[in-house]
Amino acid sequence: MNDSRCTHFIGFRGEEYWSAVRAFGPPHFIHRWLDQRAFREIDWENDLVVFANNERGEVRPFNAPDVTGPGYE
Repeated sequence: MNDSRCTHFIGFRGEEYWSAVRAFGPPHFIHRWLDQRAFREIDWENDLVVFANNERGEVRPFNAPDVTGPGYE
């Protein structure tokens, strides 16, 4: 495994976040959805990308605002 591997959580909103943390460890990055910026930032050959229940691997045509803290203000 490459030491620079990052974990990305995409689309997590509630309790499923904690289930993912137990399964994969804490994420390095949290993305509200798979947008163009996240798609560029993910190293698809190296990083671990975990999608929430209702998310798909389809890139949305607009960028999500940054996650700012608890509850995604």
